[in-house]
Amino acid sequence: MKKIRIGVIAAAGKGTRAYPRTSFIPKPLFVIEGKTILHRNVELLYKTFGVEKVYILVGHLKEHILAEIEVIRLALPKIVIEPAPWTEKGLASDIASLEKNIQEPFLTILGDEYYFKTDHENFLKTVKAHPKLAASIGVVKTSLLSRIRKNYSVELDGDKIVDLVEKPEDPPNKILGLGSYLFTPEYFKYFKITPPSSKSGVIEITQVIDKMAKESAGGVYATTLSCEYFNINSMQDYYHAVYEVRNELFPKFKSSLVIPTNNNERSITDVIVDFKDKFHEILVIDNESTDDTINLCKKEKVKVHTFPGEGDPKRLGEQVRRGIEQASGDIIVVVSPDGSFRSK
Repeated sequence: MKKIRIGVIAAAGKGTRAYPRTSFIPKPLFVIEGKTILHRNVELLYKTFGVEKVYILVGHLKEHILAEIEVIRLALPKIVIEPAPWTEKGLASDIASLEKNIQEPFLTILGDEYYFKTDHENFLKTVKAHPKLAASIGVVKTSLLSRIRKNYSVELDGDKIVDLVEKPEDPPNKILGLGSYLFTPEYFKYFKITPPSSKSGVIEITQVIDKMAKESAGGVYATTLSCEYFNINSMQDYYHAVYEVRNELFPKFKSSLVIPTNNNERSITDVIVDFKDKFHEILVIDNESTDDTINLCKKEKVKVHTFPGEGDPKRLGEQVRRGIEQASGDIIVVVSPDGSFRSK
């Protein structure tokens, strides 16, 4: 297996635990820092593995997913993206429905999982170490057993999987199974001989993988990943992901301070000096001051823009808007020129 050319993204589920938002926005379309989770997962497949074609399983609110696919196609024109209908019988059946289209190894990612700063290329290392494997699943080590209880547990012999249990009440270790799977076409064979779950009434993907692990000649191996993993089950999970990613990226953002002035010579120098070391740029938007405000600002070497408001305080909103338009930062803060707010 020199290359993984096919990808599958499951984006059909209803996401009931994130209701009511998911009644009008599918979870794969939740946005994290300017891009949907679906977009980011297509990028992951393309940039990490050079995947040439991705099947996206669609169902709930599929028209929204289809619209996003068009956006992704424009951003990633070299990758073929093909929507495929869900079976409404669970993830395992949805993937199995692609049997006629896939005759080679393929990587599957759940559409509501986001991997930040991930090393998914480790799947290729697993394949190199075990070229005859039937499948590989992504895992991470976690100290939070509650996360395993929501996903699935994995028991290993070295890196070979010997047992897999979905949503275990008592996880056997601190290894968390992820929604990233590398399957060979053997998946389709084992799906057909896996019985439905007594709990759900459908064939569960964990049961198929467990059967492959115990019965296939090539076996199933774990690919250990090092990443920030977010399983977006609920709105709380989504807000947590957004917070963690923004917190990580914050030092990379450029910040701008906007100060709307009008005859503030008594306080403007103190305000500028107080905030100067906290921002990448400071913009003073001056409403035609008649005192020494502008000269004092220039002395502190900050950018000064004149707002033609004839000193009218009722035009403060327009003045602030002008400053926001002129600012180049990713983060923009507006502060009063009278010193009533401090930088600490």
